[in-house]
Amino acid sequence: DKTSYHDPTKTFNQAGTTWILINYLLTSEVALNDRVEDVRSYAAWVYNNAAEFNSDENRICVVGRSAGAHLTGTVAASDW
Repeated sequence: DKTSYHDPTKTFNQAGTTWILINYLLTSEVALNDRVEDVRSYAAWVYNNAAEFNSDENRICVVGRSAGAHLTGTVAASDW
């Protein structure tokens, strides 16, 4: 859960980077495929709405740690 995560948003935003922190569905609540699709839909939303927060949709970096790193890989492996 993102509430227990040190949120770097302020630091990155002050440096001119848009940082978006998401909460994704937990495997104990849903199937892994549903969680992967959930994260992919967040990435698509960021891409489609980048202009609303003054960002470049062609310069998106997706990062994660632990289970989030696995989900990052699924976003990168998507057939966009």
